[in-house]
Amino acid sequence: AASAARSWALAAAAFLGWIYKERDRGGEALTLLRQTMESRPEDMGALFLMAQLTQGRGRPAEAVAMLERVTAANPAHRGAFVLLARLYQQLDQPDDAARARAMVAKLNEEQQAAQPGSR
Repeated sequence: AASAARSWALAAAAFLGWIYKERDRGGEALTLLRQTMESRPEDMGALFLMAQLTQGRGRPAEAVAMLERVTAANPAHRGAFVLLARLYQQLDQPDDAARARAMVAKLNEEQQAAQPGSR
């Protein structure tokens, strides 16, 4: 029961972090998301939010490292590849940006092919 309560509390903290992010309260969001990641390092949703906030605070290289972890854990995370492409371009890494854009295109094609009536 204690484990379930702790898991629920961590999920709530991650969700609250998302709410803070959406309301431009980035510092508070990062604090909550860091706490979530300390207890649940496998929480790629929280890590993706942290990457967005980190990028927004002018730290693109840190955001890239986070996004690379997200895409390694979930190779179908389209949002992470979209942001990676933008950040690689910003960091003057055109080859990496092109690879990330290619992944977005591939994921878009797969999604379109999976739509009913697309075949």
